[in-house]
Amino acid sequence: HNLATQLQDAHRACADSASRYEEAQLALQQLRQELAAIAKRNANRCDELRSEADTHMASLQQAHSGRDVLHAELREYQALCREWEERHHSSSRDSSEKFGSL
Repeated sequence: HNLATQLQDAHRACADSASRYEEAQLALQQLRQELAAIAKRNANRCDELRSEADTHMASLQQAHSGRDVLHAELREYQALCREWEERHHSSSRDSSEKFGSL
């Protein structure tokens, strides 16, 4: 009788243990699924951020090349201004010399 009770207790403990093991397995599976979902969201967010960064980089490069074009145009304009000033200055000097000799 005592042996039968011990056997029943052992059987019950074994069943409890198996039940806890199954619960732990389910919890673990749930955690794995949640982690996979989080990883997927993170990967998607990384892709979005990478795409945004690429877009910003492209507009930055456009701005840089636009700035380079403007600098070139500005240098050209400054050269024309210098040229005009030199011509204007020398022609006004020439005319003052002509009028001064009269």
